[in-house]
Amino acid sequence: MKVRRILAIYMMGSYGDIHPFIVLGKELHRIGWQPTFFSNETFRDIVEAEGFSFVSITDKDLYEKTYKSPNVWTNKGLLAHTCRYHFPALLPTFNKLNSFHKKNPIDLIIGTNIFSGASWLAEKLKIPYVRVSLNPFSDKDVLVSELSWLKNPKKFIVKSVWFIAKHISIFKFDRKMIKPIINPIRKELGLSKISFKEIITKITETSSLAMYPRWYISPKETRSNIKFTGFPCTDPIDNNARTTLDNILKQVTEKPIAFAPGSAVYDVEDYLLKAQYACEQVKRTGIFVTRSMSECKRISPNMIVMNYVDFSYLFSKCELVCHHGGIGTTAQCIKAGVPQIIRPLAYDQPDNGRRIKNLGLGEVVNKNCNQFELSLIIKKIIDTRSYNLAAKALAGNVSPNAAATESVRAINEFYLSEKYIKSISISRELE
Repeated sequence: MKVRRILAIYMMGSYGDIHPFIVLGKELHRIGWQPTFFSNETFRDIVEAEGFSFVSITDKDLYEKTYKSPNVWTNKGLLAHTCRYHFPALLPTFNKLNSFHKKNPIDLIIGTNIFSGASWLAEKLKIPYVRVSLNPFSDKDVLVSELSWLKNPKKFIVKSVWFIAKHISIFKFDRKMIKPIINPIRKELGLSKISFKEIITKITETSSLAMYPRWYISPKETRSNIKFTGFPCTDPIDNNARTTLDNILKQVTEKPIAFAPGSAVYDVEDYLLKAQYACEQVKRTGIFVTRSMSECKRISPNMIVMNYVDFSYLFSKCELVCHHGGIGTTAQCIKAGVPQIIRPLAYDQPDNGRRIKNLGLGEVVNKNCNQFELSLIIKKIIDTRSYNLAAKALAGNVSPNAAATESVRAINEFYLSEKYIKSISISRELE
């Protein structure tokens, strides 16, 4: 008989972020866990379609206003994104999780960061908490450990600090956000004050599940409480979309070029026009996948626009993929063994672009590149055989099933170890 354990999964991000957590939920449910998802209302239908309970933290309007704003995809967008999307979720997350916990005592919380209402509740009620990172950019100690590979790490650090101070204004975070806003909320919730330095320290001390492979990063050593499990490569199968794609490909002589601008990108129409011009120059058909089809008003004969088709199916039939550099899309390209061109906007996307270029799997273009520059880089990828060879060689290293199984095993081991430590602590208190 399986033990019924209550699991709370907290995720506040975009469409590409929710799918790995659904996979975790499925695998953990299979071995006896009872997952409930806590997130933005945007993801309710996706989660409930898999048979899981869902608790809405914030409304759809907040998601749309955040991710459709051009400012969120700039260098200064990190702070704005945190203030507009994550801060409004702090109290609702804490309160709704707390209310849920009173009726259904939570055994474990899984979340995307340590600065959230979910992690705060875990901190206050001593509930085991696992932080899940989907990309190396989220694991700052991984990035720092990579500095040892640089010829002049001190110079790099100085430049990085200056860049952050100038463009992201992260140093204002402690003065303008933590002291006047965050700490009063923590005090109201019965938690101690916290500083920006302590937040960074907590990141390195919290047990983390890295849902990407170790070979994707360059350092030989990282902290011991990071468990690397591999890319989950998750996207729902849509048989109708697959049939539509197959019918399209029957009329195409050359393999097409896929364009995946991302689920929360604001400049869809502009990018579509550039993609169409590039496809005309290299004489290829383009498959442009976007949830914002209403913005695609000028579509040329050589471009097919689709609302959705699972990337695991699409990419395997393409010559190359142009995308925004989200970790999910990046991983799907590697799995499909197809070269990629990354047009990063912000967050982890530039970092993923750098890694793909270093692995010889593709190239990176500026987010403001024009149609001529995009055409040239596409032609370069098509004409250079090494990209295709490198992509094919690495494809076998991606095993989604193994990654999911390893992730669940790591989470279960962590929970059991935390439960054991807690039981020892209680027994000592009773002595």
